[in-house]
Amino acid sequence: MRNVKISTRLYSLVGLALTILVLAITFFLNYSHAKLESERKHGLAQMDATAIAIFQKYYKLEQSGAMTREQAQTASKEVISAMRYGGNGYFWINDMHPRMIMHPIKPELNGTDLSQNKDPTGKFIFVEFANTVKKSGEGFVDYYWPKPGAADPVLKYSHVVGFEPWGWVVGTGVYADDLAALYRQNAIWAVGACLIGAIVIIGVAFGIVRSVTSPIARLKGAMNAIADERDVGEIVDHERRDEIGAMAKSLLVLRDSVRERTLMRDRESQHQLQIEEERRGNEANWRSAADRQTFAIQSLGAGLEKLAAGDLTVSIGDLGDDYAKLRSDFNSAVDALNGVIQAIAESTRVVNDSAGNISAATNDLSKRTEQQAAALEETAAALDEITATVRTASERAAEAREMVAETKTSAGKSGEIVRNAVTAMNRIEDSSNRISQIIGVIDEIAFQTNLLALNAGVEAARAGEAGRGFAVVAQEVRELAQRSANAAKEIKVLISTSASEVGNGVTLVRSTGDALLEIEELVNRVNNHVASIATAAREQATGLNEINTSVNHMDQMTQQNAAMVEETTAASQTLAEESRQLSTLLANFRLRAARGNGAGRMSRAA
Repeated sequence: MRNVKISTRLYSLVGLALTILVLAITFFLNYSHAKLESERKHGLAQMDATAIAIFQKYYKLEQSGAMTREQAQTASKEVISAMRYGGNGYFWINDMHPRMIMHPIKPELNGTDLSQNKDPTGKFIFVEFANTVKKSGEGFVDYYWPKPGAADPVLKYSHVVGFEPWGWVVGTGVYADDLAALYRQNAIWAVGACLIGAIVIIGVAFGIVRSVTSPIARLKGAMNAIADERDVGEIVDHERRDEIGAMAKSLLVLRDSVRERTLMRDRESQHQLQIEEERRGNEANWRSAADRQTFAIQSLGAGLEKLAAGDLTVSIGDLGDDYAKLRSDFNSAVDALNGVIQAIAESTRVVNDSAGNISAATNDLSKRTEQQAAALEETAAALDEITATVRTASERAAEAREMVAETKTSAGKSGEIVRNAVTAMNRIEDSSNRISQIIGVIDEIAFQTNLLALNAGVEAARAGEAGRGFAVVAQEVRELAQRSANAAKEIKVLISTSASEVGNGVTLVRSTGDALLEIEELVNRVNNHVASIATAAREQATGLNEINTSVNHMDQMTQQNAAMVEETTAASQTLAEESRQLSTLLANFRLRAARGNGAGRMSRAA
């Protein structure tokens, strides 16, 4: 519809209206024909009802005795024969045989047998009348029958009704061509009215279309002139109050805008000419400045490319006075970044060395703990033997002297073992203290590394886009330092707990040594007090049970110390691995020679 002209659209509406009008007339004619036929059939039924009323009148006279049946039927036939309506409408009477009783138009049929009478279509007319009455009492029958005064039969619609007392059938009908004549008359009137209405509609529509399309055509011409920047002149339709007038007013505004734009374009052309002259005058200066700017951008791009590749030895040469600050800022940022990376590398080396020392110390501590556990096992075994000996001594008083000598010897050995255990526990305590000091150093190193990583991140943020990659590395270093600090704290807590438990072990071993000394004194006294050996043996057995319990507890503590030492070893190995990863990350940077040494660059395989 967008490509269809407005006039075509309006004429389409007119065509649609005419189509609707034709459809309405067609519907009206069909409806009027059906209604006319229905009214005529209803009229035929009413006419037959009038004839039946006449039959009933004379039938009552017959019943009252005023007339005989023959007189009543004769009078009825005379009345029905004389009845007419509509110019050529009449009634006939036949019986159920069928036999013609009375026919006013064709009296020669009166009294004849009609059972074989049929129309040109082969329909037995009067037999159909009789069958209709027998079936329904009354009804309509269509057939062909000649009109009065004519020989050729035409289509006719008849209504028949039976009068049962006399066995008669009375009927009347209407010819189809009479209905057709009325229908044609109505059709002519309707078509004439339709044509008049169509002519009026077309005329009005033509006027409306012309009143719309003509101004639009003028507006179109004005628009084309405005588009071609030609003089439009006066727009005549702007005083109208309809949509055309609104369009014309808008076109006036557009015309004025185009005129103003044309003037502005002319002024702009003049201004462009002036600018072009100035541009030509300054083109040499611009070209020189552009060359300097291109050289500065290329130098900065090359420096940033090397910096992104991890080369911290890069620097920018002379760029001229216009870009001196850019050169100075870039070189200063690279120098600061180089110093930070060197500091981080040195801290990483220290962390690596400390991790190696911690690992060696923990391995040594592990071996000593194993030795302590073996000594405690020997002590427990010796105490078991002493307990058995004391019990045997109480049972064998007769052999007390020989057993006293053996007991004295065993007590001396036990004292020596306990003294050795005390010495070993003291060494463990000293080792724990040294490990605590080493852990403190690791914690301080991790703290310093964290500060260096934080400073490196700040410097990378100041460097902007060029320091983004280094900021990620600094963040990784900071996280590794934090993890190292956490591991050192955990090791410190474990070492403190181990030292406390070792102190308890030392106390218990010392108590064991004192008890063994007392046993040795008791053994010496046994030589002089054999009589009291049983009582002393029982007391010694009780003391030995307590000592055995203490030694077993010390053995458990020693096993726990061994487990803690293994955890310390694992933590130190983790610290060493994290330090190696940090060194691997730092190997991606190429550094300048550090102050105070002759190293020119950091090895990428470090």
